[in-house]
Amino acid sequence: MRGHLGLEYALGPMALRGGLGLEGGLRFGVGAGLNLEAMTLDLALTTHQAPLVGGTVYGLALAVGF
Repeated sequence: MRGHLGLEYALGPMALRGGLGLEGGLRFGVGAGLNLEAMTLDLALTTHQAPLVGGTVYGLALAVGF
């Protein structure tokens, strides 16, 4: 069984995000985003199952959009 549920709260050009998922165990993620006129920035801290060893690992993701 797999599923994801998330929430986002906008504060003008900024957004706060959080979510839970069920994928080989309970997973979570939190993040923030900034929407500027010419670009967007997103930063997130997540957990996921490592593909090779199968344990829970933590990840930091950064996305830049133009």
